[in-house]
Amino acid sequence: RAHTLAAAELGVPLDAGATAIFSRNLYLSSFVERFQLAKARDAAQVLGLWDGAGFRFRWPEGSLLPVRMLSRYGLSPLRVIKAVSTAVDRLCKVYQLQANGRSWASPGELFESLGLYNLTQVSAYEYFETMLHVSPKFVRELVDGASRDNYNQDGHINAFVDLVSLAGAGIGGSVFGLANGTTQIAEALLASSPKISPRLATTVTKVEHRYTDSGSARFRLTTARDDRSVRAPNVSKASFESGGRPNLLEYESYDAVVIATPLETSHRLELVGAPSALNTSRPYQQTYVTFVCGSVSAAYFGLPAASAVPTEMLTVENTSLPFSTLAVHASLQNGSHVFKLFSRRPIDEAVLDQIFTTRHRTRRVDWPAAYTRLLPSPTASWPQFEIWLSPTADGDLPRNPPPTRPILYTGAMESAVSCMETQVIAAKNAALRIEAQLSQLAS
Repeated sequence: RAHTLAAAELGVPLDAGATAIFSRNLYLSSFVERFQLAKARDAAQVLGLWDGAGFRFRWPEGSLLPVRMLSRYGLSPLRVIKAVSTAVDRLCKVYQLQANGRSWASPGELFESLGLYNLTQVSAYEYFETMLHVSPKFVRELVDGASRDNYNQDGHINAFVDLVSLAGAGIGGSVFGLANGTTQIAEALLASSPKISPRLATTVTKVEHRYTDSGSARFRLTTARDDRSVRAPNVSKASFESGGRPNLLEYESYDAVVIATPLETSHRLELVGAPSALNTSRPYQQTYVTFVCGSVSAAYFGLPAASAVPTEMLTVENTSLPFSTLAVHASLQNGSHVFKLFSRRPIDEAVLDQIFTTRHRTRRVDWPAAYTRLLPSPTASWPQFEIWLSPTADGDLPRNPPPTRPILYTGAMESAVSCMETQVIAAKNAALRIEAQLSQLAS
């Protein structure tokens, strides 16, 4: 998820997540071009793999990197590159299908139509090692390293996610970040849509599909907010809730509803008449993000004081390691660096003092639901893009009720994969289905 922290004292934004944009991400790339968003400058990188005892390799990125990989892993990198390219080609078919108006009721249908479903049903370990005959060394070092970098999870995640992860590492294309953080994409999209009225400091507490007095079916939302100075034009009724900090309860009517946030984290939201089979208990990966402005200790990594410490460190799967990845996140004008560390548990202050010789600033983010635990799982357990609510009414239901419409749930996509581009694909799918529903309603 895109999450940019303001850091005025450093003069650079801190992207806690969702920093990389793949060159074949059509939607994200089009937003960057449309709004002329500045890309982050590339800097010379040194890639290292840390196992807790030492670096298994330290490779400068450049023309010799492929040679070093082939020397260490044989033909395995070539097999993986081909697999990544094939998966990306299949995923990219969605752009033309959506341009033609195609949409899907469920993630399972989407992945079936793209020829990607089988990849979601097998672990990355089984897919790469057993089915593609990739060397275990390559899988446990680089494939695993990339998945920990992107998802803080190992190769037990489904194969499609790991292929996406490898694409996000630059295999099969190029990768870039944005100089001012990825949340500016959402900000630019909102600013470019004058008809959108964002409701800040507002919590949706209830969604009902109700028949109105005129016999039509609309969604009624109950919202609670602290700020009573701004009212939306379609607020039909308001009441005051006493006790504790006062909230204004508002009841608003809409033709369509899209839920973009995971239902697993929406504890205050009640979907009236939701099916009992709706899965709202998918496990999520807790991730801790630590930003440090300072200098890395070469001695901590067993290197001579004058040695260059890798600017991007991957790790092997080792629960005793204090971090999953460590990398230079930004370079400051005074020549110092901001480092970003991912970990599965908080990193103790004493450990940070060992990893860094100096620490000028430290920022921490505890992310309970950074992304789903992306293990292979049957589609029967996946939420659908459409959530059908049993309709309600103030009195008796209409004798000849009009057709009902579902809520659109873009978070359903995260059962199979979690990244910015696939969430935009899910959002486009929701827009297409709403367009079709409203067109049918108008006719």
